[in-house]
Amino acid sequence: MTSFKKKDAKARHGEKGKDLLVIKGFKSRFQKILADSKEQWCCTIKKCKCYIKCNENREVFGGNVVHNHNADSEASLNRLVFNNSVKRKAMEDFCERPRKLIQKELLSQDLDTFTYKDISNISRSIHKARFSQQLPFP
Repeated sequence: MTSFKKKDAKARHGEKGKDLLVIKGFKSRFQKILADSKEQWCCTIKKCKCYIKCNENREVFGGNVVHNHNADSEASLNRLVFNNSVKRKAMEDFCERPRKLIQKELLSQDLDTFTYKDISNISRSIHKARFSQQLPFP
């Protein structure tokens, strides 16, 4: 069992709005609450057998921390955070164009690692999220 420092664990929101715990580039999702009010988190890769245990303050204290895959890159984690923040703002302000929202967010966060394909995928995810919120025609 390995213990991590509190600064190693970062709480994030995933694509579907659920909490993710990022530790040293590995994403974990909430699995269950244990008997002694501790939380168990498992890796987001379903074939990976890694899990961690946390207390109420999300301080990691144990578990199986051996992953059978590589960690996510810093660029992909930044893209996840950026995508979720833009998508949330797009759902709050339904009339704003996706490109304008993306441009505002890029200027505010000052990120240089995005490619044209990343921006296109983020724009597509905004359209999908907005379309899922629309009511069907009668």
